[in-house]
Amino acid sequence: MPTQSELKKVVNYFRQKMSLLPPNYQTIVKGLLSYMPGVYSFVDQTRSASARFCYTVWLRHLVTAWECGGLRTCPNSLLELGPGSSFGVGLAAMLSGTNKYYALDAIKFTDLKMNLDTLDELVRLFSERAAIPHGSEFSTEVRPPLESYEFPSHILDDDHLKKALDPERIRLIRKALERVFAGNSHPDDSPIEFFYMAPWQDHQVLPEGFVDMILSNTVLQCVENLEHVYESFSYWLKDNGFMTHNIDFSSYGATQEWNGHWACSKIEWSLMKGKRLYLLNRAPYSSHVKLLKNKGFEIVCDVKFENRSGITRKDLADEFKNMSEEDLYTSGAILQAVKK
Repeated sequence: MPTQSELKKVVNYFRQKMSLLPPNYQTIVKGLLSYMPGVYSFVDQTRSASARFCYTVWLRHLVTAWECGGLRTCPNSLLELGPGSSFGVGLAAMLSGTNKYYALDAIKFTDLKMNLDTLDELVRLFSERAAIPHGSEFSTEVRPPLESYEFPSHILDDDHLKKALDPERIRLIRKALERVFAGNSHPDDSPIEFFYMAPWQDHQVLPEGFVDMILSNTVLQCVENLEHVYESFSYWLKDNGFMTHNIDFSSYGATQEWNGHWACSKIEWSLMKGKRLYLLNRAPYSSHVKLLKNKGFEIVCDVKFENRSGITRKDLADEFKNMSEEDLYTSGAILQAVKK
Protein backbone atom coordinates (compact mmCIF):
# COMPACT_ATOMS: atom_id res chain seq x y z
CA MET A 1 0.00 0.00 0.00
CA PRO A 2 1.63 3.32 -1.05
CA THR A 3 2.22 5.91 1.66
CA GLN A 4 0.73 9.43 1.61
CA SER A 5 4.11 10.80 0.59
CA GLU A 6 4.43 8.34 -2.29
CA LEU A 7 0.91 9.15 -3.52
CA LYS A 8 1.73 12.86 -3.42
CA LYS A 9 4.84 12.27 -5.56
CA VAL A 10 2.76 10.36 -8.13
CA VAL A 11 0.15 13.13 -8.26
CA ASN A 12 2.82 15.80 -8.67
CA TYR A 13 4.44 13.76 -11.46
CA PHE A 14 1.13 13.50 -13.34
CA ARG A 15 0.44 17.21 -12.87
CA GLN A 16 3.87 18.06 -14.27
CA LYS A 17 3.34 15.87 -17.34
CA MET A 18 -0.23 17.10 -17.82
CA SER A 19 0.94 20.72 -17.88
CA LEU A 20 2.79 19.99 -21.13
CA LEU A 21 -0.50 19.30 -22.94
CA PRO A 22 -2.78 21.99 -24.44
CA PRO A 23 -5.62 22.92 -22.02
CA ASN A 24 -8.33 21.10 -24.01
CA TYR A 25 -6.35 17.86 -23.95
CA GLN A 26 -5.54 18.27 -20.25
CA THR A 27 -9.26 18.50 -19.54
CA ILE A 28 -10.05 15.43 -21.66
CA VAL A 29 -7.35 13.41 -19.87
CA LYS A 30 -8.75 14.47 -16.50
CA GLY A 31 -12.22 13.44 -17.66
CA LEU A 32 -10.96 10.00 -18.71
CA LEU A 33 -9.00 9.60 -15.46
CA SER A 34 -12.18 10.25 -13.50
CA TYR A 35 -13.41 6.79 -14.52
CA MET A 36 -10.48 5.17 -12.70
CA PRO A 37 -10.97 4.30 -9.02
CA GLY A 38 -8.76 6.23 -6.62
CA VAL A 39 -7.92 9.25 -8.78
CA TYR A 40 -11.05 11.34 -8.23
CA SER A 41 -9.32 13.61 -5.69
CA PHE A 42 -6.54 14.25 -8.19
CA VAL A 43 -9.05 15.29 -10.82
CA ASP A 44 -11.27 17.45 -8.63
CA GLN A 45 -9.20 19.13 -5.96
CA THR A 46 -10.61 22.30 -4.43
CA ARG A 47 -8.49 25.19 -3.27
CA SER A 48 -8.27 26.07 0.39
CA ALA A 49 -9.96 29.43 0.88
CA SER A 50 -8.06 31.72 3.25
CA ALA A 51 -9.75 33.85 5.90
CA ARG A 52 -8.80 36.98 3.93
CA PHE A 53 -10.43 35.54 0.82
CA CYS A 54 -13.66 34.81 2.71
CA TYR A 55 -13.55 38.21 4.41
CA THR A 56 -13.38 40.05 1.09
CA VAL A 57 -16.01 37.84 -0.58
CA TRP A 58 -18.55 38.45 2.18
CA LEU A 59 -17.91 42.20 2.52
CA ARG A 60 -18.02 42.77 -1.26
CA HIS A 61 -21.38 41.01 -1.53
CA LEU A 62 -22.66 42.91 1.53
CA VAL A 63 -21.47 46.35 0.38
CA THR A 64 -22.83 45.84 -3.15
CA ALA A 65 -26.18 44.69 -1.78
CA TRP A 66 -26.31 47.77 0.45
CA GLU A 67 -25.44 50.15 -2.38
CA CYS A 68 -28.06 48.72 -4.74
CA GLY A 69 -30.72 49.12 -2.05
CA GLY A 70 -31.62 45.43 -1.95
CA LEU A 71 -30.45 44.95 1.62
CA ARG A 72 -30.84 47.29 4.56
CA THR A 73 -29.92 45.09 7.50
CA CYS A 74 -27.51 42.24 8.14
CA PRO A 75 -29.54 39.06 7.53
CA ASN A 76 -30.50 36.95 10.53
CA SER A 77 -30.21 33.80 8.37
CA LEU A 78 -27.93 33.10 5.40
CA LEU A 79 -27.84 30.14 3.02
CA GLU A 80 -24.65 29.63 1.03
CA LEU A 81 -24.63 27.33 -1.97
CA GLY A 82 -21.23 25.73 -2.60
CA PRO A 83 -19.02 26.86 0.31
CA GLY A 84 -16.31 24.46 -0.92
CA SER A 85 -13.30 23.91 1.31
CA SER A 86 -14.22 26.51 3.94
CA PHE A 87 -17.25 27.92 5.75
CA GLY A 88 -15.35 31.21 5.93
CA VAL A 89 -17.93 33.30 4.06
CA GLY A 90 -20.66 32.10 6.42
CA LEU A 91 -18.43 32.69 9.45
CA ALA A 92 -17.73 36.22 8.22
CA ALA A 93 -21.49 36.77 7.97
CA MET A 94 -21.94 35.45 11.50
CA LEU A 95 -19.29 37.84 12.79
CA SER A 96 -21.30 40.59 11.08
CA GLY A 97 -24.41 39.63 13.05
CA THR A 98 -25.98 36.68 11.20
CA ASN A 99 -27.24 34.03 13.64
CA LYS A 100 -28.18 31.15 11.34
CA TYR A 101 -25.98 29.78 8.57
CA TYR A 102 -26.99 26.99 6.19
CA ALA A 103 -24.37 25.51 3.85
CA LEU A 104 -25.30 23.20 0.97
CA ASP A 105 -22.76 21.62 -1.37
CA ALA A 106 -22.36 18.87 -3.98
CA ILE A 107 -19.38 17.26 -2.26
CA LYS A 108 -18.18 17.32 1.35
CA PHE A 109 -14.84 19.17 1.20
CA THR A 110 -14.16 20.84 4.50
CA ASP A 111 -12.84 19.96 7.98
CA LEU A 112 -13.09 21.30 11.52
CA LYS A 113 -9.53 22.51 12.13
CA MET A 114 -9.46 24.63 8.97
CA ASN A 115 -12.71 26.31 9.95
CA LEU A 116 -11.66 26.97 13.53
CA ASP A 117 -8.43 28.57 12.28
CA THR A 118 -10.44 30.61 9.77
CA LEU A 119 -12.81 31.76 12.53
CA ASP A 120 -9.90 32.98 14.70
CA GLU A 121 -8.40 34.95 11.80
CA LEU A 122 -11.78 36.43 10.86
CA VAL A 123 -12.31 37.59 14.45
CA ARG A 124 -9.00 39.44 14.20
CA LEU A 125 -9.90 41.05 10.85
CA PHE A 126 -13.29 42.26 12.09
CA SER A 127 -11.90 43.43 15.43
CA GLU A 128 -9.30 45.52 13.60
CA ARG A 129 -11.90 46.81 11.09
CA ALA A 130 -9.44 45.73 8.41
CA ALA A 131 -9.79 47.21 4.93
CA ILE A 132 -11.37 44.97 2.30
CA PRO A 133 -8.55 43.06 0.54
CA HIS A 134 -8.27 43.85 -3.17
CA GLY A 135 -5.87 44.16 -6.08
CA SER A 136 -3.48 41.49 -7.35
CA GLU A 137 -3.84 39.53 -4.10
CA PHE A 138 -6.93 37.83 -5.51
CA SER A 139 -8.05 36.58 -8.91
CA THR A 140 -11.05 37.79 -10.88
CA GLU A 141 -13.33 35.46 -8.93
CA VAL A 142 -13.37 38.10 -6.17
CA ARG A 143 -15.78 40.68 -7.52
CA PRO A 144 -17.22 43.27 -7.93
CA PRO A 145 -14.82 46.22 -7.69
CA LEU A 146 -15.87 48.73 -5.06
CA GLU A 147 -15.70 52.52 -4.89
CA SER A 148 -14.04 52.25 -1.47
CA TYR A 149 -12.16 49.40 0.19
CA GLU A 150 -12.32 50.89 3.65
CA PHE A 151 -14.09 48.78 6.27
CA PRO A 152 -17.87 49.42 5.78
CA SER A 153 -18.51 51.14 9.12
CA HIS A 154 -21.66 52.70 7.67
CA ILE A 155 -23.13 49.17 7.59
CA LEU A 156 -21.31 47.53 10.52
CA ASP A 157 -20.93 50.35 13.05
CA ASP A 158 -19.22 50.05 16.42
CA ASP A 159 -22.41 49.32 18.38
CA HIS A 160 -23.40 46.58 15.92
CA LEU A 161 -19.94 44.98 15.96
CA LYS A 162 -19.70 45.15 19.74
CA LYS A 163 -22.71 42.82 19.91
CA ALA A 164 -21.66 40.64 16.96
CA LEU A 165 -18.11 40.14 18.33
CA ASP A 166 -19.11 39.59 21.94
CA PRO A 167 -16.80 36.85 23.34
CA GLU A 168 -19.77 34.74 24.47
CA ARG A 169 -21.31 34.93 21.00
CA ILE A 170 -18.00 33.89 19.40
CA ARG A 171 -17.86 30.97 21.83
CA LEU A 172 -21.32 29.90 20.67
CA ILE A 173 -20.25 30.13 17.01
CA ARG A 174 -17.23 27.94 17.77
CA LYS A 175 -19.44 25.46 19.61
CA ALA A 176 -21.89 25.37 16.68
CA LEU A 177 -18.99 24.59 14.31
CA GLU A 178 -17.84 21.72 16.51
CA ARG A 179 -21.40 20.44 16.74
CA VAL A 180 -21.74 20.28 12.94
CA PHE A 181 -18.56 18.25 12.55
CA ALA A 182 -19.76 15.94 15.30
CA GLY A 183 -22.78 15.20 13.10
CA ASN A 184 -25.33 17.25 15.04
CA SER A 185 -26.83 20.34 13.40
CA HIS A 186 -29.40 21.02 16.13
CA PRO A 187 -28.74 24.24 18.07
CA ASP A 188 -29.44 22.92 21.60
CA ASP A 189 -31.40 26.10 22.45
CA SER A 190 -28.48 28.25 21.26
CA PRO A 191 -29.33 31.41 19.26
CA ILE A 192 -26.55 30.35 16.84
CA GLU A 193 -27.56 27.73 14.29
CA PHE A 194 -25.24 25.98 11.83
CA PHE A 195 -26.45 23.46 9.22
CA TYR A 196 -24.33 21.61 6.63
CA MET A 197 -25.52 19.14 4.01
CA ALA A 198 -23.34 17.65 1.26
CA PRO A 199 -24.50 16.35 -1.07
CA TRP A 200 -27.98 17.84 -1.25
CA GLN A 201 -30.56 17.14 -3.96
CA ASP A 202 -34.08 17.88 -2.74
CA HIS A 203 -35.10 21.47 -1.96
CA GLN A 204 -37.08 20.11 0.98
CA VAL A 205 -33.86 19.69 2.99
CA LEU A 206 -34.96 23.06 4.42
CA PRO A 207 -38.46 24.45 5.04
CA GLU A 208 -40.19 26.82 2.64
CA GLY A 209 -39.66 30.55 3.20
CA PHE A 210 -36.89 29.81 5.68
CA VAL A 211 -33.95 32.16 4.99
CA ASP A 212 -33.42 35.91 4.69
CA MET A 213 -30.52 35.79 2.23
CA ILE A 214 -28.90 33.38 -0.25
CA LEU A 215 -25.33 33.76 -1.51
CA SER A 216 -23.10 31.96 -3.98
CA ASN A 217 -19.63 32.88 -5.20
CA THR A 218 -18.43 31.33 -8.50
CA VAL A 219 -20.72 28.33 -8.04
CA LEU A 220 -23.75 28.67 -10.35
CA GLN A 221 -21.67 28.10 -13.47
CA CYS A 222 -21.06 24.53 -12.23
CA VAL A 223 -24.46 23.22 -11.11
CA GLU A 224 -26.01 20.74 -13.54
CA ASN A 225 -29.72 21.52 -13.18
CA LEU A 226 -29.97 25.30 -13.04
CA GLU A 227 -33.75 25.40 -13.16
CA HIS A 228 -33.98 23.12 -10.12
CA VAL A 229 -31.51 25.31 -8.23
CA TYR A 230 -33.41 28.53 -8.97
CA GLU A 231 -36.67 26.82 -8.00
CA SER A 232 -35.00 25.83 -4.73
CA PHE A 233 -33.86 29.41 -4.15
CA SER A 234 -37.45 30.58 -4.56
CA TYR A 235 -38.65 27.86 -2.18
CA TRP A 236 -36.09 28.60 0.57
CA LEU A 237 -36.17 32.39 0.46
CA LYS A 238 -38.66 34.45 2.44
CA ASP A 239 -40.88 36.95 0.63
CA ASN A 240 -38.77 40.06 0.00
CA GLY A 241 -35.70 37.96 0.79
CA PHE A 242 -32.44 38.80 -0.97
CA MET A 243 -30.06 36.82 -3.21
CA THR A 244 -26.54 37.68 -4.36
CA HIS A 245 -24.52 35.64 -6.87
CA ASN A 246 -21.10 36.10 -8.42
CA ILE A 247 -21.09 33.94 -11.58
CA ASP A 248 -18.00 33.20 -13.66
CA PHE A 249 -18.76 32.31 -17.28
CA SER A 250 -15.17 31.47 -18.26
CA SER A 251 -13.93 27.95 -19.02
CA TYR A 252 -11.86 27.92 -15.80
CA GLY A 253 -8.81 26.90 -17.81
CA ALA A 254 -10.54 23.92 -19.38
CA THR A 255 -9.84 25.37 -22.83
CA GLN A 256 -7.15 27.55 -24.40
CA GLU A 257 -9.49 30.53 -24.79
CA TRP A 258 -11.46 31.88 -21.84
CA ASN A 259 -14.74 31.22 -23.71
CA GLY A 260 -13.55 28.15 -25.60
CA HIS A 261 -15.97 25.83 -23.77
CA TRP A 262 -18.70 27.19 -26.07
CA ALA A 263 -16.70 25.90 -29.06
CA CYS A 264 -16.68 22.29 -27.78
CA SER A 265 -19.13 19.79 -29.28
CA LYS A 266 -21.37 17.73 -27.01
CA ILE A 267 -19.11 14.69 -27.49
CA GLU A 268 -15.92 16.61 -26.75
CA TRP A 269 -17.45 18.20 -23.65
CA SER A 270 -18.70 14.81 -22.46
CA LEU A 271 -15.12 13.50 -22.66
CA MET A 272 -13.86 16.54 -20.77
CA LYS A 273 -16.33 16.08 -17.94
CA GLY A 274 -15.93 12.33 -17.63
CA LYS A 275 -17.39 10.90 -14.44
CA ARG A 276 -16.91 14.02 -12.37
CA LEU A 277 -19.98 15.27 -10.52
CA TYR A 278 -19.58 18.65 -12.13
CA LEU A 279 -17.38 20.68 -14.45
CA LEU A 280 -19.28 23.59 -16.03
CA ASN A 281 -22.89 23.75 -17.16
CA ARG A 282 -21.93 26.17 -19.99
CA ALA A 283 -25.09 28.24 -19.43
CA PRO A 284 -24.43 31.87 -20.48
CA TYR A 285 -25.43 35.09 -18.73
CA SER A 286 -28.88 35.34 -20.35
CA SER A 287 -29.90 31.90 -19.01
CA HIS A 288 -29.51 33.12 -15.43
CA VAL A 289 -31.38 36.36 -16.07
CA LYS A 290 -34.25 34.45 -17.67
CA LEU A 291 -34.45 31.97 -14.79
CA LEU A 292 -34.43 34.75 -12.19
CA LYS A 293 -37.35 36.48 -13.86
CA ASN A 294 -39.28 33.26 -14.48
CA LYS A 295 -38.96 32.23 -10.83
CA GLY A 296 -40.39 35.47 -9.49
CA PHE A 297 -37.29 37.48 -8.66
CA GLU A 298 -36.76 41.19 -9.27
CA ILE A 299 -33.17 41.92 -10.31
CA VAL A 300 -31.86 44.92 -8.35
CA CYS A 301 -28.19 44.69 -9.32
CA ASP A 302 -26.80 43.48 -12.65
CA VAL A 303 -23.07 44.09 -13.16
CA LYS A 304 -21.53 42.41 -16.21
CA PHE A 305 -17.84 41.88 -16.94
CA GLU A 306 -16.88 41.89 -20.62
CA ASN A 307 -13.95 40.20 -22.33
CA ARG A 308 -13.65 40.71 -26.09
CA SER A 309 -10.74 38.30 -26.51
CA GLY A 310 -11.18 34.56 -27.04
CA ILE A 311 -13.20 32.72 -29.67
CA THR A 312 -15.54 34.49 -32.08
CA ARG A 313 -18.97 33.57 -33.44
CA LYS A 314 -17.56 31.42 -36.26
CA ASP A 315 -15.94 29.11 -33.67
CA LEU A 316 -19.12 28.33 -31.73
CA ALA A 317 -20.34 24.73 -31.50
CA ASP A 318 -23.71 23.99 -33.13
CA GLU A 319 -25.71 24.18 -29.89
CA PHE A 320 -24.37 27.71 -29.22
CA LYS A 321 -24.59 29.12 -32.77
CA ASN A 322 -27.50 31.38 -31.82
CA MET A 323 -25.75 32.83 -28.76
CA SER A 324 -26.05 36.62 -28.51
CA GLU A 325 -23.03 38.92 -28.71
CA GLU A 326 -23.69 39.88 -25.09
CA ASP A 327 -23.51 36.25 -23.94
CA LEU A 328 -20.44 35.44 -26.05
CA TYR A 329 -18.36 38.19 -24.46
CA THR A 330 -19.77 38.28 -20.90
CA SER A 331 -17.07 36.63 -18.80
CA GLY A 332 -18.82 37.13 -15.46
CA ALA A 333 -21.67 38.87 -13.66
CA ILE A 334 -22.88 39.96 -10.26
CA LEU A 335 -26.62 39.30 -10.07
CA GLN A 336 -28.57 40.39 -7.00
CA ALA A 337 -32.31 39.96 -6.72
CA VAL A 338 -35.29 40.21 -4.37
CA LYS A 339 -38.03 37.59 -4.15
CA LYS A 340 -41.40 39.13 -5.00
